[in-house]
Amino acid sequence: MKTTLNQIREKSPCADGWKKLLAHLGKTTADDEALSIITILDSNGLDDALWCLQAVEGHDREIRLYAVWCARQVQHLMTDKRSLDALDVAERFANGLATVKELDAAWDAAGDAAGDAAGDAARAAARAAARAAARDAARDAAARAAAGAAARDAARDAAVAAAGDAQEKQLRKVCAEVDAAIDTSQSHACTWPACKSEMVEQEPFGYWFNNKQHFINSKKAKIYFDATERAELLQPLYTSPPARAWVGLTEDEAHVCFKSANVWHAVEAKLKEKNHDLT
Repeated sequence: MKTTLNQIREKSPCADGWKKLLAHLGKTTADDEALSIITILDSNGLDDALWCLQAVEGHDREIRLYAVWCARQVQHLMTDKRSLDALDVAERFANGLATVKELDAAWDAAGDAAGDAAGDAARAAARAAARAAARDAARDAAARAAAGAAARDAARDAAVAAAGDAQEKQLRKVCAEVDAAIDTSQSHACTWPACKSEMVEQEPFGYWFNNKQHFINSKKAKIYFDATERAELLQPLYTSPPARAWVGLTEDEAHVCFKSANVWHAVEAKLKEKNHDLT
């Protein structure tokens, strides 16, 4: 997945992170050169790389599914069904199986769940503080409380670090999959006439005779002209790249088209009409 410095700058990045990224790239100003999220990850770390995902265009599905993946790593801590439902809806929405209305409703419900949880946490914290104050009245109890707090902090830091490592690993995986898909798509891309030589030779439905400015069908061209010797006078006309069965123009249809003020538009329209079930 890629973005650009200009796209990142439009999102108003923090000054320190912006300077760090520019220094890593050896640049002093923003530009439109493609910039990989992996490069940002290597330069600035996970937090800045995640923030820069908002400056990536064309990969909303992958980014949304990555966000859901991150949330699912801690879903065992979610006790409210509304929060779990929100993850399911977000995943379905990313895959085109849920509407915006459903997503908004799930988001609102999850917000209500978070508000309820915050209230419960505040009340629990108040009760815990009161108990701790009574328990830690003695000096040794206070020491034990301090040691316990230090242990909890260490455990929390270790958990946060592990979660960060997992998120970084998954982000690298997602970016690699997106880049591989793009490379595959580009390598398989085939446009006419660039790939004409790689296709089976197709018989033209007729020729435009430049010298006399009129149309002749392919059979008459073989009869009246030697296509090898007179190639500079004959412009072959094809209906489409030889990728499928098609129906060309009859001589009468071609003559009607070439009487039109816009010859090529008339030819195209007639061919689309005759081959509409193959397009």
